Parts: sequence; C-alpha cells; structure tokens
Amino acid sequence: TLTVEVQAIDTFGHQSAIQSVELLIDNVPPVVEMTPPLVLGGATALIDGIAHDPEPFGGEIQSVVLQVNEDGPTLTVNGPFPVNPVGNRMWHILQNLPAVEGEEFQVRAWAIDAAGNVGEPTDWQTVIVDSLPPRTIIAAPENGDLVGPGLTLVWGIAQDGWGIDEVQVSVNGGVWQTAAIGDDARALVNAAGRQPGVPENAVLWALMVSLPVQPGPVVIQARSTDWAGNVESPAQKVRAGSAASRIWLPMTPMNTN
Repeated sequence: TLTVEVQAIDTFGHQSAIQSVELLIDNVPPVVEMTPPLVLGGATALIDGIAHDPEPFGGEIQSVVLQVNEDGPTLTVNGPFPVNPVGNRMWHILQNLPAVEGEEFQVRAWAIDAAGNVGEPTDWQTVIVDSLPPRTIIAAPENGDLVGPGLTLVWGIAQDGWGIDEVQVSVNGGVWQTAAIGDDARALVNAAGRQPGVPENAVLWALMVSLPVQPGPVVIQARSTDWAGNVESPAQKVRAGSAASRIWLPMTPMNTN
C-alpha cells in the first residue's frame, strides 16, 4: 500500500485540511489455469478454469480471454467471478462449435486483473471438435418388406467423419438394443449370404432382432453415436410388415402374351 497526503494552499496562504488517501499498488499479473476436455462435441461446449491474483492475494479478476488457434479469434468473459473455497476465481466460457468432424484446435487463455495487469497465457492445449452427428442407413429390411416372425437380421451402415462408437436398433418403439459393428457385424451379414461393400468413413452394423408373431406393421429404427457422443436424431426408420409365418415365393417370369 501507499499513503498519499494532499493539501491545498491559495494565493493568500490559506491552507486546507490535509486529506490522506491510501492506495493499493498492484503490479503483479494474474495467473489463469484451465484443463479443457480432450473432445468437444455438440453444438456448444463449456470450457472453464480458475484464475487468481497473487498480489494482493484474492484480488479481483477483471476478465479472462480465450484464444482459439494462433491466428484465430479471441473470446472474452468479464467478471465478477465466483470464488472457490481456496480463494481462486472460477470462470467459464460457453463456446459455439464449428460444423466439423474430428478436427483439432489449439486453445489457450490468459487473465486480466482489476488493475489492468495482463497475465501470461497458458500453454497451447489441443482439443478435438466434432459437432456433427453421425448418419445411419438401414440396408435391410427395406420399406415395404415382409419380415418375421421371430428372429430377423437387421443391418446397414453408419457413417461419421471421425468415428462411430455405437449403433442401436429399436423395434416398434421398444428398448434400444446395441448392434454389432465392424468385423462382428460382417460375420452376421456374411452368414446371411450378403457381401456388402462399405464406403469410406463408414462401418457395417448388424443385429438379430425378435419381431412380433402377430401380423401387422413393423417399424424399425436405427441410430448411431459417434466418438464425441453426438447422437443421431431423429433416428433412421423403415416400415415393414410382419407375416404370421415365413413364406418364400419363387421368382417366375411374367407371361405377357
């Protein structure tokens, strides 16, 4: 601290009372810390951390600045910030994510205290951004197919620019069941006499589902979840028909004469 005394004297020698002001000197920059998630998914992401002013301890933090990539934009969040039990200021920034799949970004942050001192930025930290949901195709059965009853193979492909974590299937709005993907799915599909090709950035999925014994419409839905936790919505859907028993009809040419 610094004490400053001020007194005024006019041209006739009259003196005012001495006014004393105590100033708090702060020439020490603040410190900021953050540990962002390795993977950021969804439309928005929360990045948070703590900041503190070493001198005076517990001093006010005016703002925290987050920078995305060395030549990228900066985002500023202004205080006041809540204080945690050990005296650090807690900050967070809610960031809109770009429409990318599995792309790496560099982020760092720094703080500015109430005296205007600018702290050193943190080290660059790498985050992977995937804000786009995966896409699922139901290859079989197709719309209008007659299927069932009993166990029926449902299969298709799921595609994502970064990676597929899970595929789930639901029949007639029932419980979502986890399908096999990759080599396990290939074994099921090959056993059914199919040899489908799989596009780039896609995986094969398959599941044996139990269809109703009663004849009627069957709605099969499939949805995927990618490595960032993005869930496809709405789920892909096909409408088939459930027969009372399986009937295989031979294909015969139509005589038009």
